[in-house]
Amino acid sequence: MAKQQTRTKAEWAAIISAFKKSGLSQAEFCRDKGINVKTLGNHLRGSSVRPRGHRSDEDWLAMISAQQSSGLSQSAWCREHGIKPSSMTTAARRLATKNHEDTKTSWIELNLPTESVMPMERSERADYGIRIRCSNVEIEISSNYPDEKLVSLIGKLVSIC
Repeated sequence: MAKQQTRTKAEWAAIISAFKKSGLSQAEFCRDKGINVKTLGNHLRGSSVRPRGHRSDEDWLAMISAQQSSGLSQSAWCREHGIKPSSMTTAARRLATKNHEDTKTSWIELNLPTESVMPMERSERADYGIRIRCSNVEIEISSNYPDEKLVSLIGKLVSIC
C-alpha cells in the first residue's frame, strides 16, 4: 500500500482549479493525476477529511477543551473547525475511558492523624453519617467524626479529585 501524501490547502486549491478547467470527469482526472476520487470529492465539497489516526491524544484534549470553553455546542464548534462531531465524541469517550483506566490503580496518601483511621467497632460500622465518592474511591465517615477533621479531609479530597 502506497504511503498517503499530505497536501497543503494551496495545493488542493490548485488541484481543484486544474480539475475544473480540465473538462474531465472526476474519475478520469484522478486516474491521470494519481489522486483518490473520494479525497478529491471531499475537497470539492469543502469537507476534506484528515487521515485516520492523524490526531494525537494531546490534540484531541486541546480541541475538546477549546470546544468546551468556546460557548458553542459541539456540533457548531466542529462544523466551524472542519471536524466530524462523531469523531470528537469518540475521542472524548476513548480518552475518558483511558483516563479512568489510568486512575483505577493509583493510590492517594492522605496522611490523616492515626486516631481518625482507627477501626470502628463492629456495631458502629453501620452508623456512618457521610459517604464520599471520588472516582473509584469511597469513604464512609461515622456520624461522630470531628467537624474540623472532616473539613480537612474534604479539603484534601477536593484538591485531588
